[in-house]
Amino acid sequence: MLTEQAGMVNAYVCPGGHTTWTRNADDGTTPHVTPCPELGCEDEAASQFYKVPQETPTTHEWYQPLFPANLDGPARLYAEQGGLILRRTVPLPWTHLTNPTELRLAPDGRVAFRAHIAISVWDNESELRWYVVTTPDGQFTVTLLTDEDVADWTPLEMP
Repeated sequence: MLTEQAGMVNAYVCPGGHTTWTRNADDGTTPHVTPCPELGCEDEAASQFYKVPQETPTTHEWYQPLFPANLDGPARLYAEQGGLILRRTVPLPWTHLTNPTELRLAPDGRVAFRAHIAISVWDNESELRWYVVTTPDGQFTVTLLTDEDVADWTPLEMP
């Protein structure tokens, strides 16, 4: 299998007009075609072969699962041979988070929350991650943050 480098940004476009922006979290191989992850879409999305602006924000990442033996069928063989698996890196806009574990206030007034987010149905994985929600120009934007990003932010009491 060909290996694509960690950090590369790609887009997958389906005939229904949905574009899924991805980043490679690990070195490995990604498919040329994948099921469109848009809710209710049953089309296949085709790779743009990394011929996209590399600074584009992403909503999904391709990663090498820690335990490929937990996968079933073709996905297991694919991962064992260096194939990367797709997972969402930001919560779905319609997800109502009921389990934030921590809140922090930024100097500019933004509030970050830390919550468990389901990131891979294949591995039944969830991760505790920091997010901040903003609405620039009326657009709903969720940004993934690192522990370092919020290290100096003021802790807030949970409601």
